[in-house]
Amino acid sequence: GIGNGDISYTVSLSCGGASDITAGARYENGICTASFDRSELTENTAYSAVLSLEYHGEVRNVIFSEELYFGENGCSWRNVP
Repeated sequence: GIGNGDISYTVSLSCGGASDITAGARYENGICTASFDRSELTENTAYSAVLSLEYHGEVRNVIFSEELYFGENGCSWRNVP
């Protein structure tokens, strides 16, 4: 994708009624990267992953993954079509 220094990026993980877990993201060379503290994530819980882009006060949200699961041996997910 095309980056812009005026855009702020965040990624949120949501699992229904619980509070979202949010991390600032870094955009570099077409890749947006966010890191989460593993202790904040619950194993075998289905999360939705949302990328938020803010530009001059306007926010756009993009759901990029559903049913994101974290486990002892890694993670799995279902892409949004």
